[in-house]
Amino acid sequence: MAVFTDEGKTYHVRVGKGDIGRYVLLPGDPFRTDLIASYFDDAKLVAHNREHKTWTGTLNGVPVSVVSTGMGCPSTAICLEELIACGADTGYNWCMVCRKRSPRPIV
Repeated sequence: MAVFTDEGKTYHVRVGKGDIGRYVLLPGDPFRTDLIASYFDDAKLVAHNREHKTWTGTLNGVPVSVVSTGMGCPSTAICLEELIACGADTGYNWCMVCRKRSPRPIV
C-alpha cells in the first residue's frame, strides 16, 4: 500500500495522481531517464527523490513517463507500488545492461 504525504505525493517516488502517464518505462539508473525523456514530446521533470527520477511527456499524443527504479528488487517493488497508486497500469522494464569489453581483464 502506497503512503502519501500531506502534499498528495508518494513517500519514495514523490509523484501524485496525474503526475505520470498510464505507460511507464522503468530503467534502473536515474541518469538514463534524461536520455529516454529526450524522445518525449513536451518532457517535464516531475520529481527526483533518492534513486527515483521521474519525467513525464507524450509520445504520439499519449501521456508516458520514465521513472528510475534504483538498484535491486526492494527498490523496484516500492517504485511500482507507488506508481500503480498514482494511475500507472503498464510498466516496461528497461533493461539496458551492456558493457564495453575491457582490453585487459580487471583483477
